[in-house]
Amino acid sequence: MKAITIFTPTFNRKHTLKKLYDSLIHQENIDNFVWIIVDDGSTDNTKELVTEFMQDNIIDIVYYYQKNLGKQIAHNYAVDKANTSLFICVDSDDYLLPNATKKIESYVYDKNTDVAGWIFLRGNEKFKPLGIDFSNEMLKSANSLTSLYEEFSFKGDTAIVFKTNILKKYKFITINNEKFIGEDYLYRLIEKDYKLIPQREIFYITEYQIDGYTKNVLKHITSSPNNYLMLKDLCISTSITFGYKFKHAILFDAMAIYLGKYNNIFNKKNIILKVFAFPFGIIYYNLKFRRYK
Repeated sequence: MKAITIFTPTFNRKHTLKKLYDSLIHQENIDNFVWIIVDDGSTDNTKELVTEFMQDNIIDIVYYYQKNLGKQIAHNYAVDKANTSLFICVDSDDYLLPNATKKIESYVYDKNTDVAGWIFLRGNEKFKPLGIDFSNEMLKSANSLTSLYEEFSFKGDTAIVFKTNILKKYKFITINNEKFIGEDYLYRLIEKDYKLIPQREIFYITEYQIDGYTKNVLKHITSSPNNYLMLKDLCISTSITFGYKFKHAILFDAMAIYLGKYNNIFNKKNIILKVFAFPFGIIYYNLKFRRYK
């Protein structure tokens, strides 16, 4: 059995997939992973390109097609199909360094039952961290993404290698046929029960696209506002510091205003925090969300 599932969701990314493919066929070990591609309704002949990759017969590739349901549903599907020990999502506009799968495979032998996975730094084209490096204190004491960002003020992007058997217990949930919900939703659910341990290594390289998620975050959020409310409610409940709880309450209130769902602010769940955050939510709504009405 293969050790690693590399999952790639893709939507009209034919022009970037080749670089990721080239990085995979040049891994130091090409026999320890399977590449699962879930095509989220592409119309740019992505399927034909992937067929060419498969005909090369260099690495193990599995291709699935779904109608345009969003990255999170594609993730759920790939996790269900995965039968390897480890699982990592690599976006279609990113790529891996030649030693990546060799490094990842070393974690197969971890026996810590309270650990769900490991957090790695993402790098840029110069192989430098996308943000700050992990400090020694982070490596020693942080045991979750939430801890890294809230307790240790980490700034940057990460890649997570999961134990597949644990990841299968958790799913992204979307409501009202909305397609997008932040990845933080899944990570926070996992962190309730398990640890995610930071590691000071870079093998995942990110190249941001003009039409990618990071540069269009507000558009994605406002296209799935009910999912965003659900995420922010979870963030309020699971944040470690009061400052972050209050920040998420502001964001919750701003989206509730966007939706006209004021009753969501004044329900019993986290009501005191949401009421005190409401004036700031009005300001944030007017600055960020109002233009998308």
